[in-house]
Amino acid sequence: DSSCISPGLAIKSEYCDTGSESSFTTELKIDASSNSFTPTVVPLVMDISQSVKIILEANDCESPKDGKSEKSAKTEKGLSQSFFSDDRLLNADPNGLLGKTSFSLGIRICKQEFALGCSPITRVDAKVGVDDIYITANNVKSVEHDTFFAVAGAFENLQASVQHQYSRESTFSFDMQRLALSIMNSKHVSGTAGISAVLKIFPMKTHINARQLHDILTFREIWLPREIRKAASNPSQDTDGQDYLVQRYQQVATATAFPWTATVSVEHVAVNLDMGQGIGKASLQIHEMWASSKKDSDWEQNLCFSIESIGIESTGRASGFVDLDHLEVRTSIAWPIEQGCWPSRN
Repeated sequence: DSSCISPGLAIKSEYCDTGSESSFTTELKIDASSNSFTPTVVPLVMDISQSVKIILEANDCESPKDGKSEKSAKTEKGLSQSFFSDDRLLNADPNGLLGKTSFSLGIRICKQEFALGCSPITRVDAKVGVDDIYITANNVKSVEHDTFFAVAGAFENLQASVQHQYSRESTFSFDMQRLALSIMNSKHVSGTAGISAVLKIFPMKTHINARQLHDILTFREIWLPREIRKAASNPSQDTDGQDYLVQRYQQVATATAFPWTATVSVEHVAVNLDMGQGIGKASLQIHEMWASSKKDSDWEQNLCFSIESIGIESTGRASGFVDLDHLEVRTSIAWPIEQGCWPSRN
């Protein structure tokens, strides 16, 4: 049977309004918990998701108006309710979204552990855990830069593993020391509205034991049945939604008032593969990898990618090694301002 320990929950909220300005402050803390689940949960989750899908499809299949087809009516309804249909979001303007309200949000989630078992079908267990999660969000008002918001999150010691109960070695393991994310509107940096995001991934290590690969396959068959994998691999043939997403992406990407800067940095990556004594072992080491995407105009995007060093080493029958240092790539995409007329580069 599945079981979980209900963690302690503490919340504190405060709202103040002086007439000219208002502020909202919330703090949330979730204590540590340990949870275990068995395969009996999978059919329940599938039934719930199928029921929700049926309800949503029934609401979308309302009778069309003005003689329009059901397909076009559904498409227009999705367009009108789209999250990106608000121009204030495209402008990334906190004043347009929050008005005169200042907010401060803090979320602290202590150590959480989740155990996924496969009994009585097989003796394969999986564990997922995180030591600490801390998320903050607030907006800041200043005379020089008006209002801007900031969101920051930190995840400490993320772990995942798959192991047979009678085996001394894990079939799969993943460890990440820390993950940090920061997002803010860049108006106070560049003077124009936009989004800046930075993702920092601290050393992470992955180990795969190919000799016990059947344990991973068995775990996948139990927790990800064919119905789920088939639905994921065969998306709907209706392309109207995809065409709309492409159209909205082009609108956002070419919007002058929506520049962005996104940076991803990975300190160290280690992937170890054990293929048994007959073949040997292989390892991949990557040091100081980062990528940055920038858009500061309505006609060009730039992407930079760099790796300090890459090392691949194999022992056994397929022994050998490869070392690469200082790999750098830069690419850009440019759109013409007018059809058939490319912008000049000065």
